[in-house]
Amino acid sequence: MKVMAGEIEESIATLPKKTNLFAVAPVAPAKKSTEKVTVNVPSLAKAIQTFNDCKEQLDALEARKADAESMIHEAGRKAFLDLYRQNRKNPDSFYLAANGARVMYIPMDKYKSIDAERAAYLTNTLGESFVTATTEYSFDSVLIEKYAVEISAAIMNSKKIAEQDKPNLIVSKTKLSVAKGSIDRLLETHAPATTLAEIGVIVSLKRA
Repeated sequence: MKVMAGEIEESIATLPKKTNLFAVAPVAPAKKSTEKVTVNVPSLAKAIQTFNDCKEQLDALEARKADAESMIHEAGRKAFLDLYRQNRKNPDSFYLAANGARVMYIPMDKYKSIDAERAAYLTNTLGESFVTATTEYSFDSVLIEKYAVEISAAIMNSKKIAEQDKPNLIVSKTKLSVAKGSIDRLLETHAPATTLAEIGVIVSLKRA
């Protein structure tokens, strides 16, 4: 049965909670950006100019580095899959070499972040075992300080905590992610190369 992004979000909302308080924990609001003020310091004219010039040069080098990384990653993915199929298992890290120069290609059991829509897609394409949902809970610091004495008591049964504040004491945040170990299961899927791209494996390059 096809899983929709909305169903993923609904399933998160209905995850078993230890108490009723957790069941109604609000989602933490996103932090708002603040406008920056400008402070003029004439004595820093040379230092600021030097910084900006160096930053511009570094940015140019970073662009060249990014182009090189793109070529290396493309060749690395092909070599990785070739080794994977040849050995019938995850080859882990290995070296790419050319004309005496080497770079280490390091695929990790880490993955790019995904949202509910992406989680639903991966669930439908690869199966439920390739996606995990982890919910973190935290206390609202303002209310914790406000009810420092009462907080040790059972929150929902406390007569001293205002009813309207109880649901806001705990904030919940659910993170969807590709399941650990997915990189080791490429051969379980019908198209390993596609799966490798779909799960968003994070790869590191290291100078050898």
